[in-house]
Amino acid sequence: MKTIKKMPTVNQWKNHNNRGRYHQTIEECTEAIKSNRKYASAYRYRADAYCKEYKIDLAIKDYTKAIEINPDYASAYNRRGYAYGLRGDYTQAIADYNKSIQLNPDKFIKASAYNHLGFTYSCLGEYHSAIKYLNIAIELNPNHATAFCNIGFAYSAIGEYDLAIQNLSIAIDLDDKKQEPYRKHNRNLQTYRNRGYAYARLGKFDIAFRDHDKDIRYSKRQKDPLKLALAHNAYGLTHALKGNHKLALEYYNIALTHQKDPGIYLNIGALYQKAGKEYEAIENYDNAILYSPNYKMDFMDRKFFHNAGNTIINARKLLTEKINGLKENTAKSSYYKGIRAVFRNDTASAETWFKDAKDAASKGVDPDLIKKIDQHLKNIKDRM
Repeated sequence: MKTIKKMPTVNQWKNHNNRGRYHQTIEECTEAIKSNRKYASAYRYRADAYCKEYKIDLAIKDYTKAIEINPDYASAYNRRGYAYGLRGDYTQAIADYNKSIQLNPDKFIKASAYNHLGFTYSCLGEYHSAIKYLNIAIELNPNHATAFCNIGFAYSAIGEYDLAIQNLSIAIDLDDKKQEPYRKHNRNLQTYRNRGYAYARLGKFDIAFRDHDKDIRYSKRQKDPLKLALAHNAYGLTHALKGNHKLALEYYNIALTHQKDPGIYLNIGALYQKAGKEYEAIENYDNAILYSPNYKMDFMDRKFFHNAGNTIINARKLLTEKINGLKENTAKSSYYKGIRAVFRNDTASAETWFKDAKDAASKGVDPDLIKKIDQHLKNIKDRM
């Protein structure tokens, strides 16, 4: 007698993603799509797995396909909005969240959409709007740990550190109450990271370091290079706030061994700039651009690098000072102008300056500079 192979269910795909088995989700959803090209949920959950692996373009493509099949698929709009946010396309993200809210009467899905909406306004530096939408999310779902985490960050960003600690502590308590075994190794580590930062801003460094220690310990359990990088970066930032720049640099460099990330380079650049080491600062600001996933220096990126806005402003000032001290139309002058243009999110001008820099560098035979210029031009081409 022929046995009929049972197809995996949506709950199984959710479970795979919750446990970090993203490849398994992708394989099973792909097989399901081969059997049924109109299986909207298979596209949606495969997109979730792609998101977890930071394959953002593939995720957006799958979410869009799910929406084409089912135009009323509220959670697909919600998740696509999240993917757009990861790519830095905040206007499209906001449109998708609002569509999700409009489509679905379920208060928990609405809470998720309002949480993402608040998160997106934080990414735009509009923290008071963020707090408004995050409060709606919490009102709809008082057990929404991530909303408490995000509102805690927003309060921290406007200097309300006590309110930040209060909300981040609620997020940690809610996360601890979740009994599923996988959650113990999949907790939201931003809560410890951001609460540690808030304690550090209040000068409570011992408590801050305890939160950072937990962040590092849980990151090691999760075996996630990015989380380990962020955990060590946060440790370095607290040392910098305490005035121990040598230890700060040590932790930033450890962070880079786990993953090269723009926010870490921004923090190293800020450290060197404060120490008066201008060329080292510019080199690290340059690396921040080169390792940016969307080749943009947004006011704040998806991984919550505190004070990124002020660092970017200071970087632009430093670049202007160095440009004013250089002769016009030299390779270095044009190159610095290209970097400054990226820090202004003016990619078109950056491309022009980098091309001018390459022409000038070619005459002087500077292969190292040409190599970096070519990488910038490639990144611009990939982004456009």
